[in-house]
Amino acid sequence: MKRNYWLYIPAILLSVSTIFPVLWNIMGGFKNAKEASNFSGSLFPKHPTLNNYIEIINSTPFLHYMWNTLVYAGSVTIVALLIAAMAGYALARLDFPGRRAILIGILSTMMIPFSVIMIPLFLIVKSFGWVDSLWGLIVPSLFGAFSVFLCRQFFMGLPRELEDAGKIDGLSILGIFFRIALPLSRPILYALAIFIFLANWNSYLWPLILLQSQKNWVISLGISSFSTDHSTQWNLVMAGTTLAIVPTLILFALFQRKLVEGIKMTGGK
Repeated sequence: MKRNYWLYIPAILLSVSTIFPVLWNIMGGFKNAKEASNFSGSLFPKHPTLNNYIEIINSTPFLHYMWNTLVYAGSVTIVALLIAAMAGYALARLDFPGRRAILIGILSTMMIPFSVIMIPLFLIVKSFGWVDSLWGLIVPSLFGAFSVFLCRQFFMGLPRELEDAGKIDGLSILGIFFRIALPLSRPILYALAIFIFLANWNSYLWPLILLQSQKNWVISLGISSFSTDHSTQWNLVMAGTTLAIVPTLILFALFQRKLVEGIKMTGGK
């Protein structure tokens, strides 16, 4: 079988262009302030040091920022998965008036930029008294049109014979969902969990608008505090971002196969 090795060239170039900035950031975390600010310098540090990481942990509540971010992203991921799965199943399997209109309405929200709803959303959150709190971060992030759409696409591909068997055994709609449909949807839920967790872990604009006190900061705000109007401590910024990407890399390494499998299983319909 003839192999077209030239097809690997674009893949290699894309991989290098993607990995190089990450590698530069990781190496920058081990450079001193002067060397890290020299962007035309060497990729690898001349005199590697851990002082940046020690300074971040000792001089700022960086670990507390990571904990806040973990609570925020983890809570949103768990609840948003359940909401998306239930909504996707209803839109795929239940027959009720206005189902198509509701689906179109949900999908149309994907075309609205966050900058359009930013101020109204802040006013709504303020009316609930959630400004400068994790509740103000978590609740508005629980509903995502993309998650509902992927779940719907997955449930559309499930054989109806499975539901019929559940009905014969006396299961209700909720029983069929929780005992048949939900366990079978684990591949797409794994994929969605990664997407949702990463989106909220890396969130910056909404926390910047909502959070005021330093005790409620998330990791993105903690990293941005190393940059001021007059100067940027690039060594601390790169060390902080290196610490920030460690949990996401671990998550991706653990569920990489589930992610690919879940995305492939949504393309049947």
